[in-house]
Amino acid sequence: MKRSLLKTLACISLFAGFTSCSPESAVDLTTDAGAIDPNATEPDRQGRSSLWDGEIGIDRDTLFEITADKGFLLADLQIVADKEGASELIALEIVKKEALNDSNDTGYMLVASDSGAFSVGVMLKRTQSGMFMVDDGFGNPNPVAVSCKGCSSGCNLQYLYIDGKKVPICNENGCGSDCKKSEVEID
Repeated sequence: MKRSLLKTLACISLFAGFTSCSPESAVDLTTDAGAIDPNATEPDRQGRSSLWDGEIGIDRDTLFEITADKGFLLADLQIVADKEGASELIALEIVKKEALNDSNDTGYMLVASDSGAFSVGVMLKRTQSGMFMVDDGFGNPNPVAVSCKGCSSGCNLQYLYIDGKKVPICNENGCGSDCKKSEVEID
């Protein structure tokens, strides 16, 4: 009796295995909507338009942690770097800055940099709960990335506090005319 029951269960399992693996139910990952294309040069932007609208990071007792998808943030900032002729971005962090013209004003930036003399950043605001979001103080629907390119010992991202707004600049710090600033809207 046990043998016939085991044989019956084995046959049912085999039959179920064959029917569940039929070609009709196969999924083609190269054409499936939302699938990752391994030949793509940049991440698919569809479906993540709110990435910059949400939480970028959080303040954990003065340790700033990036909570948004770092790969997508870096990919967007790399587009800016490519436009400026910079090399591959290798670092991404949230930094605390003091306004150059007002030591009482503190601001935050999401900054990416390469191994040389290029950095690109987006101004952030810190909520009362310690969450970092893009500072849309200028009313722009898309974040604006500010890049600084120059000598490696200077040309640093900083900001000025003007009429209640944080205005990103590139502080020459001895670079002189080698320090170049550009602004690119991330869309």
